[in-house]
Amino acid sequence: TLSLSSGGRAVVESLAVDEHGSPCPTYTELLVNPPDTTEVLTIPVSIDACLLQVHPLTPE
Repeated sequence: TLSLSSGGRAVVESLAVDEHGSPCPTYTELLVNPPDTTEVLTIPVSIDACLLQVHPLTPE
């Protein structure tokens, strides 16, 4: 079970280039909705991403 106090993690993966070999756009933030809340947190990042995939949360 995940809780805000114990934390958790999710794997985020993507491709760095598109199907034509061109660079993907750079994203500067991820929006995260913790389990069992309506709150949305903004997480600063710097990732070049095409076909972004977010895997399920797991406990720390």
